[in-house]
Amino acid sequence: MWFDNGRSFDTKLAAARSLGAAGVAVWRLGQEDPRIWNSLRGVSVGVSLDSFSPNADGYNDVVSASYRIENPATVRAYVINAEGKLVRTLLPPTAQSAGVGTVKWDGLTNASAVAPDGRYTIRVASTIVNSPVTDEAYVNLDTSVTGMTLSTRLYSPNEPPLSASFTLTSPGRTVVQVVQGARVVKTLSPSGYHGVGEYSYTWNGRTTDSLLASEGGYAVRVIATTAVGRSYTYADLFLDRRPPIVSNARPSNPRYFVNGATTQVWTYNLAENSTVEVSLLRFGRPVHTVPVGPQKAGVNQAGWTGYIGGALAGPGAYSYRVTATDAAGNKFTTSAFPFTITQ
Repeated sequence: MWFDNGRSFDTKLAAARSLGAAGVAVWRLGQEDPRIWNSLRGVSVGVSLDSFSPNADGYNDVVSASYRIENPATVRAYVINAEGKLVRTLLPPTAQSAGVGTVKWDGLTNASAVAPDGRYTIRVASTIVNSPVTDEAYVNLDTSVTGMTLSTRLYSPNEPPLSASFTLTSPGRTVVQVVQGARVVKTLSPSGYHGVGEYSYTWNGRTTDSLLASEGGYAVRVIATTAVGRSYTYADLFLDRRPPIVSNARPSNPRYFVNGATTQVWTYNLAENSTVEVSLLRFGRPVHTVPVGPQKAGVNQAGWTGYIGGALAGPGAYSYRVTATDAAGNKFTTSAFPFTITQ
């Protein structure tokens, strides 16, 4: 079955006017959406979202209401609750020319408090030559999902699974997803009934097809459909799969004379900021680790004074390798490079 409503009629009426049509015809008067008469009389309102969640996560925190007036008029816009009480004045009476205008509501009341969850009406009233005309649109304010946190915002699949936690303050059907833009990469929980409480889900960096997700920006999204409406919350993250490449590693002394006063210096290039350590090997087995610490991308150095376990290293053939670990936990280890210790 198909029926016109106020919004679809308003869109077609705007098209007719833009094409210069002399008039329009309405089929079967008496079965129409009453809002079409507001469009014909010169004012119409539409909202950007059916439900919004002013929870300061950067997504769907604000609802926009666009309106159009066909003639110059004095316009005011305001929000009322289900009992018809004024909640927020969005636009005081203002003289405007014919055309399109927009008002926004961030979920706050006139007292700067967050309005309770519920269904609200955004009403636009215009006065054209002392004749009042109003139109309105409806929106659900729902903050049922709160406290969304991630165990890390920079994640590597080499690390333990990412944890996403949130609290549900109203029962309803809830689904948790990893998304990249509008694309669902992985559903972490099937859509199902969730009661009031705290929840936590994990992601191992893989897609629905069990493939490793590509490197880039993602978000964990929670959608809760409750008795009030639909609540959304998002938390952004970056998936980092690239290891911090170490290149051009070389010792200052291929033949290092150990006497407690000299220093062996290794020079190398880091592709990104990393935490570095240098491992010494004797006959291919690790015998000592030099913890270098955090270093910035670019050419870096690490030094060693020749001591292993409190005593000077004995002479002979050694090798070393450099390991870099980036902020996401990705690791890169060079091959073992030989050098000789003399005394």
